[in-house]
Amino acid sequence: MRTTKLMAGALTLLVLVGGAAAAETVQSSEGTVYTLPANVSRIEEYAFYGDGELREIRIPEGVTEIGDYAFANCWYLTEITIPESVTKIGAHAFDSCVSLKTVQLSDNITEMGESAFYRCLSLPEITLPASLTGISAHMFENCEGLVTVTVPEGLLEIGDSAFAGCKKLENCALPPNLTRVGSYAFDKCTLWNAELLPDTLTEIGEYAFRQCKKLTEVTIGEKLLNVGEGAFYDCDGITLNGYLGSDSVKPACSNPATILKP
Repeated sequence: MRTTKLMAGALTLLVLVGGAAAAETVQSSEGTVYTLPANVSRIEEYAFYGDGELREIRIPEGVTEIGDYAFANCWYLTEITIPESVTKIGAHAFDSCVSLKTVQLSDNITEMGESAFYRCLSLPEITLPASLTGISAHMFENCEGLVTVTVPEGLLEIGDSAFAGCKKLENCALPPNLTRVGSYAFDKCTLWNAELLPDTLTEIGEYAFRQCKKLTEVTIGEKLLNVGEGAFYDCDGITLNGYLGSDSVKPACSNPATILKP
């Protein structure tokens, strides 16, 4: 059952499923705005996958989870606000939303799946939820417009290729309790303010900071015992301060590096 009415140059559709409202849409020359009803508790996998008209989605309080690929390939989606009731965002949920410019995340989110915001080319900044303890693999990979990421102090792990290919990423201060930076995590990022690696860090994966050209000096704590091959590959003339022995540092750098031990 479907009801329609005309409104000032736009078409408003109230779609009824099983006698209950499923979604209200407003269609105009600029695209479609979906407003989900208050009785929705979960957005299913692939729910809006590849919707070529979707410009904005209004998600009500009460939704607790956004499923895998729910909004993937919605090329014209420009903004998204995640209500406080949401605790989980699935893998690839906003993958390749290339026009997405504004994302407001709930501080109650504890889980964000792999590649959740992969290749969101227009996203300039994002603040991650206060409850998040890990950034999944490939989460923001190839977000080429991303400049600033604010991470919570309780973050413990940055996954493999989490920010790889974010060529404009400059600001991402590493939190004080971080224990692991995965392989290729910041590969080819501009990144200039990661000089002070937290004392809690125990592992840096291979090529984690490859070609971070503005990294000129890094200070490392004594707990860092595992440094992957090429971790600072092609970081021109970088100076490494801290507790790494030369046997660990040399394979981590492809070019002349100054190694200063305590």
